[in-house]
Amino acid sequence: MTTTTTTSTTSTTTTSATRSAPAPSRGDRAPGRRTSRLGRGGRGAVLLLLGLPLGVTAATVVVTCAAVGAATLPVALIGIPVLCGLWYAVRALANIERAAAALLLDVHLPMVPWSDPGRGTPWARLRRMSADRLRRRELAYLLLRVPVGVVTSAAAVTALTVPAAVATAPAVARWGDADPFGHHGLGAWLEDVASTPWAWSCVPVAVLLLVGAAHLLDLAAQRCARWAARWLDPGPA
Repeated sequence: MTTTTTTSTTSTTTTSATRSAPAPSRGDRAPGRRTSRLGRGGRGAVLLLLGLPLGVTAATVVVTCAAVGAATLPVALIGIPVLCGLWYAVRALANIERAAAALLLDVHLPMVPWSDPGRGTPWARLRRMSADRLRRRELAYLLLRVPVGVVTSAAAVTALTVPAAVATAPAVARWGDADPFGHHGLGAWLEDVASTPWAWSCVPVAVLLLVGAAHLLDLAAQRCARWAARWLDPGPA
């Protein structure tokens, strides 16, 4: 009798704890995978570096479909299915952004079906999709992805190349080609400094810079993920 009561109490407590556990909000890290800040910084760097190619690809698809659809709209209404295809492409590209954030940063951002659930003529579908606030937010996000991607990609490249350049400077100055840092006065000064014996202390300094860069890249990637969640969240605007 005592065993049965204890088991029932334990089961009730477990059920209550399970029900009271809050669900992860959209834009937050999904529970499960735990990695170090360095590992998160590496995955964040991948996301930041992907910003430019993803942005250019999305902008190219959007601008091309919009131009072709608008140009062919007066010609036997051929532009209507082309513009419908534009909205399908926008949804597919936005889902790629959602998947990248979920894969690289464990961000809880649900996918959205790309197709239009309604029925009717192509013109009716085009009107419904054009009036969809989420699709319009996705379109605006994809157009903003190009300038934001330029900034994030440049920041990620700088954060990764500076520690590598500092770490390899002593070796390049000793065993590299003539004038490894350039023919100008600053290059000659850098070569003289990197050729000194104490220049090998740049290696641990580069390690510290890399650790700091990982922290900064992780923070920058999280800011980008929150920005994407505000624009791509299927919930209310």
